[in-house]
Amino acid sequence: MLNMEYVSNFFGKNILDMKANQGRALIANYQHLGLYTKGLLSISSPRKKLTQQLNPESDNPVVKEVGADDPNMHRNLAYYQVASYMYKTHMNDWDSGAH
Repeated sequence: MLNMEYVSNFFGKNILDMKANQGRALIANYQHLGLYTKGLLSISSPRKKLTQQLNPESDNPVVKEVGADDPNMHRNLAYYQVASYMYKTHMNDWDSGAH
């Protein structure tokens, strides 16, 4: 917003440069990992409990349990696994070619 160039080691994208259909948010607390995309919230919980909320923006979202083979759950877990791997292996210096 300040129209300044900078280098960031954060994992993510500049939301001001994204198109509306590219929007997503990673949500987590000490027990649940979530991935929100428009119209869908996928949540991974302890004991391999996987749930999805359809239309989470509405007053009455539809909540359903899904299996581990659900592609939305694979994507959800992949974001967190890649971020964890990058953090553990110090792959945060994009200019060094470590990626």
